[in-house]
Amino acid sequence: MAKNQADRARECRAEVLEALAELYLRLNGYFCIRNYLYHRGKTAAEGLRTESDLLAVRMPHQREVLPDKTVQKNDEEVIRHDGRIDCLIVEVKESVVEFNKSLTNEDGWKTILCAIEMFGVLQPNDSSEGGPGLVLARSLHKQIKGQSWQEIPGADGGEAIAVSVRMPVFARSSAKHSAKRKFISLEHTLEFVH
Repeated sequence: MAKNQADRARECRAEVLEALAELYLRLNGYFCIRNYLYHRGKTAAEGLRTESDLLAVRMPHQREVLPDKTVQKNDEEVIRHDGRIDCLIVEVKESVVEFNKSLTNEDGWKTILCAIEMFGVLQPNDSSEGGPGLVLARSLHKQIKGQSWQEIPGADGGEAIAVSVRMPVFARSSAKHSAKRKFISLEHTLEFVH
């Protein structure tokens, strides 16, 4: 009984933190999908592959004019100013700065590619061998497997396509790996939302 209550409390806390990250991104001009489920493998028996806490996309010229005619300020911690469509594959972890094993394992790039395809910012043939979608997915996969991240893991389509895909983790400032991996702190997120 106590274990079930502890599990429910942990799940509830995770949902609240995901909602906080979603609100933060929404206030910064991102359209979000929370708990994005990756479709099954080849057979129904395989079940769902995994999920991402959030997928988010922000258009390069986004702005939100408030009723008093002021423009909603965005947080420089997260937004880009390079004229690209900004796509985020987000993980929310309270105590560690890392991604789920399904993204960091040997075939994790395939799941990352599925998320990139979900954004709908690439042409269908861009996901083939040598295409920009595959290049983005493999680059991101290599970065998130690294022991340290000087920047939020990210890659862009170069001159060919005006798209950026980044993989931020939202976590507490005291989280494991926080000293060596760039992330967005939940404390900062709460302060911005407030």
